[in-house]
Formats: sequence, C-alpha cells, structure tokens
Amino acid sequence: MNRQLLKTGLVAALIISCACPAASEAKKNPNKNSLPAANSVVDSFNPESQLLISKLSHNPELMNIEYLKFFIGRAENESYATNSMNPHYYWYDGNHRLTYELVQTQRSPGQVIESQMTVHLNGGGPAFSELGALYGEPAKRFYDQNAHTAELYSFVPDTFLIFSSPPNTFNCTEAKIIYRGTPLSLPAAAEMDLAQTSMIGRGTGLQPEELTADSLPLLQARVKTKPLDAEAHFALAQSYARQSQLHEAIGEYKVALALSGSNADVRDKALTALRKMRVIDDSYDPTVKRQLELVHHGQALKAGGNQNKMPPPILPPGATNGTSPF
Repeated sequence: MNRQLLKTGLVAALIISCACPAASEAKKNPNKNSLPAANSVVDSFNPESQLLISKLSHNPELMNIEYLKFFIGRAENESYATNSMNPHYYWYDGNHRLTYELVQTQRSPGQVIESQMTVHLNGGGPAFSELGALYGEPAKRFYDQNAHTAELYSFVPDTFLIFSSPPNTFNCTEAKIIYRGTPLSLPAAAEMDLAQTSMIGRGTGLQPEELTADSLPLLQARVKTKPLDAEAHFALAQSYARQSQLHEAIGEYKVALALSGSNADVRDKALTALRKMRVIDDSYDPTVKRQLELVHHGQALKAGGNQNKMPPPILPPGATNGTSPF
C-alpha cells in the first residue's frame, strides 16, 4: 500500500509540473474540449470505458464510491477500503483481470482532496492517433516515470486525463484521471439518478443467472429511493430469485406486477415468473380489476378481491351501531 501511495504521489507531482499550462488554458477557454459526441466512439475503444473516462475527466466529483457502485459495480474490497483515510478500491472483470482502481486522499472523513481513477483498458484502448477524434489536441506529450509514452488532457481546473502506453505497443493500455485540489463535492442528484437508472436498465436486461450477489444491495437501494419503479422491483425480484430468496422474490414480483401499469414488458415477465413459481395459474387474468394496496413504501404487497371492505368506524366507549351513549 505504501508503495502504491508513493507511486500516486510521484504521478501527481509529475502532472502538476507539466499540466499547469493546460489548466490555465482550460480556464481561459472552457469550451475548447467537451464530451465526445455519441457517434464519435472509436471502434477499438470499449464504449463503457470511454463514457466513464469522459464523465470523470469533466466531472471529478463523480470519482465517488457511491456513484461508481451504480456505474461499474461494487469494488472488490469496498468494506475494507471505506474505513481508510486513504482508500484504494479495486474492480475486476469476469476473467479476474484488474479493470479499475480508485486511490484517494482525504483531509478528513468525506473530504477528498486527491483522487486518481485508473482505467486498465486490457487490450481495448485506442491508439494515440485515435485520441484526437475523441478529445482534441493534447495539452502535453511526454514520457511518464515508467518511460511510457503519454498524452495529457485537461478539461476542467485541477483535473488531468492521461493516456499511456508501453514502448512498442499500438494501443493505449491505461487511462488515469487525476484530481488534486479543494475537497470534492458530492455528485449531483441528477447524475446519481441517471447512474441508478442505467444500472436498472442493465439489470432488467439480464437473465437471472447473470445477476450476481453484488446486484442485490444496489437494487435494494434503488427500490428504497424509487418505491414506485416497476422495473426496479422486477430487477430486485430477479436478484432475490438468483440468491434463492424465494419468499422475497415472490413479494417483489407481485409489487412489480401491481406497478407495471402500461409497461407490458414488466407485466408479462412478472406474470411468467410467478407462474413458473406456481404462485398463480395460467387462468389468472391480469386485466381483471383488483384491489392492490402497497405498504411499507412499496416493499410488500397486499392483494384482495372485490370483497374487501372499509374497516368499521371506531365508536366511542359504550356505543353500538346506530346508537349513542349520550
């Protein structure tokens, strides 16, 4: 860990020494570089990595572990790293290759003054010749402390984006977003909501066997903040079913069905799941009007037929229906 922190300090010192002109230029002409257009994705560049790099290099406050949970998933060592004043988080892909690293320095708990996100491109990075189409002209070309060819960009003050590649390689092997300045603010609520919605979209598109244990707490958090989101409840039900928590899965499938409204996709999938679990039979008609009452902020469902009646009024002590004790 000490070796990694020393390496981070050396990188930061190098960036500060060579990137100040770039930061000054960014302040003078903040529109010089902007987020790449949606149709500018270079074929050799993984679109998810490209989007993450663009977001973080323009909005360093998004180097936030709560935001990244929804965007790229939970870090491998989250529970341990979160308790450190200098947390170092790791993410791995399905082949257990390191894909992301986040190293931060806090002045006090929650006050991040230095942050470095490293994206390991693992063969999916662009060539240096392709970077111009995405990010414009680099502010600096240099060799880093490992003697790797590097190009530096700066779009907002105190934040630097560096692509690097070892000698005799054709594609960039990693990208680093480095922030060094005043304590970072929290991500905007709109950004958090967008990341959560994106995660729900990915979750509803997955087969149950593709959901992992890491999906469960994220989906639970989404349902808590969006209790009337039918897709969120359906994705949570899938995650529960994947973890063999069948009672919870049935409850969430019922809630998703009750909230589906005009969302035929969620309604049909929830019905299919409930039929497979033998909760309802094939004769069940979801178009029949039923009384559905959501309780506990959408976490449980009470369903009844037309026989449900309003509870009787509470009468004063000693009174009976139609009479008064006075």
